[in-house]
Amino acid sequence: MKALILAAGVGKRLSPFTDHTPKCLIEMGGTTILERMLSCLEKVGIREVFIVVGHLKNKIFEKVGNSLGGLSISYIENDRYHEGGILSLWAARPILEKDDFLIMDADVLFPFPMLEKLIQSPHRNSFLLDENFQDTGEEMKLGIQRGQVCEISKNLSSSYEKVGEGIGFLKVGKENLPSLVSKLDTFYKRGQVTCEYETVLNEWIKSEKVGYTDIHGLPWTEIDFEEDLRKAWLRILPKVEKLEEAKKIKPLNRRLSSPITRFFLKTPLTPNMITLLSFFSGLIGLFFFSRGSYLTSLCGAIFFQLFYILDNCDGEVARAKHLSSRLGGWLDIGCDGIIHTLLFPLWAWGLYRASGQKAMLILGGISFIGVVVTVSIFMLKRIFNSKKIKEDVFKLSVKRMGLLAKVLEYLKQGDFSFLVLIVVFFNFREMFLWASAIGLHLFWIAILVFHLEEAPVG
Repeated sequence: MKALILAAGVGKRLSPFTDHTPKCLIEMGGTTILERMLSCLEKVGIREVFIVVGHLKNKIFEKVGNSLGGLSISYIENDRYHEGGILSLWAARPILEKDDFLIMDADVLFPFPMLEKLIQSPHRNSFLLDENFQDTGEEMKLGIQRGQVCEISKNLSSSYEKVGEGIGFLKVGKENLPSLVSKLDTFYKRGQVTCEYETVLNEWIKSEKVGYTDIHGLPWTEIDFEEDLRKAWLRILPKVEKLEEAKKIKPLNRRLSSPITRFFLKTPLTPNMITLLSFFSGLIGLFFFSRGSYLTSLCGAIFFQLFYILDNCDGEVARAKHLSSRLGGWLDIGCDGIIHTLLFPLWAWGLYRASGQKAMLILGGISFIGVVVTVSIFMLKRIFNSKKIKEDVFKLSVKRMGLLAKVLEYLKQGDFSFLVLIVVFFNFREMFLWASAIGLHLFWIAILVFHLEEAPVG
């Protein structure tokens, strides 16, 4: 089975949010809707995906590329994306053969068990349906009679045994694809190219047996309007994240920041204000570290933990409110850089005050240099917007570095503060400084080695 994702639309009803960002690249919980969808497809065993693109297609190319995990990704371009949605499905007709297909809208937030239900459905052809819906007139409804989908429309023409909202996902058996392609050709030849592709499906189901699969209360939402974004972030995403059995452990700080972010979304606080709150928390933590005693260091670790949690919140709020900006990005990376750069010198100064060992100052200086080099690489990556560094260097290869890569990647994602808290709690502060003096330099050297190995020759 293969998957076809329809992602060419402009998303006019979400303007100005979609003026410079394709709707499928809106972020939810730090991951775009499209990447979430691709991850779900991989989890249910899909290996080949086709994406129909149009509006701001280059941004999708750059963000997703030609592979993701175990997925092979190909693109189909719909240059007439300003017209009806039927043209996206029509553009994909050459690949609709030989294999069973999932046909999916790209603007749906959902958990992967929902996709499992569709794939495991006994029906060769099946729509995904939600019986528990509120009819506002905008929903694409499915009329069910004797277990079969008999009509697809926002305004059903008859009464049916059962009515549900279509999720925007359809499974089609390969033996039924020729008839679907034939219907597409018929509409195209008649010049009926301003309608949505559901209009074609409504004609197609009259000659094919198409069942349905009920999602039975699983959380989901289609994102068409600004209020859908708020619903997705505040109500649907928390439920989706609980259901997701992610292969990669979610950082603890991300889990702690999510409810705080939902609180911030109800306030007038801007992402930059939250960045400054995070920064001041970090400064207070550094002050306590510099005092040197066990108790003050423990207080410092708590404020450092708060710094990390709030540092997650500013980006989450920026993405949810669509307030991301170049200034905000620089403010965030600048504040982070200052706190991390000063951490080890002030940590070392505190240990020197407590023990009088000059070796602590030397180790602090060595660690400081390691942080400066590492932060400089991050800054250069941002200045030159290096996709190679972003994808191939900072996402260290687990296959090549094994457990070390997993640890580095996990800490990089935002749980370094927990390591600091544990170190202070068990009073391993001197040992941590020794490890940092060595480890920080190994880290930036590893980054450069990976970058040089992946750089094109000639």
